[in-house]
Amino acid sequence: MTKHMVVEVTPILSVGVIYDAETKAIDRLIFENPKRRHLLGRIYSGRIAKVVESLGGAFVDLGLPQSAFIRMRELEKLPETALRAGQTIVVQVDKEPFQHKGATLSADIAIQGKYVVYMPYLGEIKYSRQLGNEATAVFSKILDETLNSEEGVIVRSAATDILATPESLAEEILALKARWYSIYKKGMLAPKPLCLYDPGGFYDMLAQTVERESIEQVIVSSKEMKMQLVENGIEKAIVAVEKAQNALWVEKNIPVEALLTQKVFKGPSGISVTIEETEAFTCIDVNSSQLLSRSAKDKAALAVNRAAVQVIHDAILAQNVSGAILIDFLEMEADDRERFYTQICRAYFSRAKGFMALGFTKLGLLEVTRKREQPSFRDLLSFDFFEKDLSYWQLNRLYFDLRQLRHHTRAKEVTITLETPLFVFVSQNDVFGDLDIKVKWKHREEPVKNYQIHT
Repeated sequence: MTKHMVVEVTPILSVGVIYDAETKAIDRLIFENPKRRHLLGRIYSGRIAKVVESLGGAFVDLGLPQSAFIRMRELEKLPETALRAGQTIVVQVDKEPFQHKGATLSADIAIQGKYVVYMPYLGEIKYSRQLGNEATAVFSKILDETLNSEEGVIVRSAATDILATPESLAEEILALKARWYSIYKKGMLAPKPLCLYDPGGFYDMLAQTVERESIEQVIVSSKEMKMQLVENGIEKAIVAVEKAQNALWVEKNIPVEALLTQKVFKGPSGISVTIEETEAFTCIDVNSSQLLSRSAKDKAALAVNRAAVQVIHDAILAQNVSGAILIDFLEMEADDRERFYTQICRAYFSRAKGFMALGFTKLGLLEVTRKREQPSFRDLLSFDFFEKDLSYWQLNRLYFDLRQLRHHTRAKEVTITLETPLFVFVSQNDVFGDLDIKVKWKHREEPVKNYQIHT
């Protein structure tokens, strides 16, 4: 697969789409919603609000609408002793808030550098799997001299670029240590909960993805975006600017909206997989009437399930589904099911891939969990998760519609009819002000199809 990425940034959403340059199949989506910014990786100075022994942890006030939670085993890693309500601690967000639950916190502080991830409480040195024995030998001595026994680092694959000058690694670590000391001191002296460190937003996520996924070309719609990407470490030569009035994924026929609304995913030979996301868990159902018409029904079921698991895995990643997942595979013989479970745990649902398979329930459902670091895309793009309204996505589409209208018709004023939730949002948020077109908003109580534009 030759991977390309298109990037669009509006006042409503920032969107990155990684896709196969030949087939236009979407590999991954990256979103940032300014109204629901990611907390993952942020370091906070927080106040312990309440220690709850029965839950094995404590609630922490971060100055956010919802209290965060940290487990007792994490609290025990902190240098502070005799932790109590009202005490200040410095912690990092390990899991995003979800629905009515606050963020989950960790004491395993991690500060990103270009060549290493510095972790003040790790107590060991880890190396990227892409680094060979030569790199380990070169860096080991200098790391032992730079770190004390409590500290640790994860050496990233990018460190291969400085094998000839390993002292550069020590320089970066010393800079990251100084930054951590400054963060910690500021946090412990803060009079109220405070965000002390943000690992970066949308452009940092793009830069990390380009490095990790070996993306060959990044396409943006403005020189300003290209400059921002280059400043965040993306090689200038692979970033191209293509002027477009519509969204770049629409111009290139990449089916982003279809993926966001898709519930049924097709596989080979008539296989289909249905995904239904709820607040508590996600249900996935496997169907295939075609293969089960064979006489060897059980063997056909095994073949269907083997083909379906690839579709399921790709769909989970594409829609960023996480949390508890229940999969209803076709019924198999006991021996086949045991072999199938072993195979899929190794190939698809391993811990290394961010999953944990918990086995088949008594009802024959496979129970899988995937760490919920961020909301699913349907959640992130909706005003109301239960309705899955994708309202932020609708507003983003409206932004491009108005940009096209202004370009093609030179219209200076339009009237747009919206139903109540969208009308309330645009009345309170000026997200179309940079389009050089006057918009008059009209409220309509009865449902309308997304929105209606009148020139």
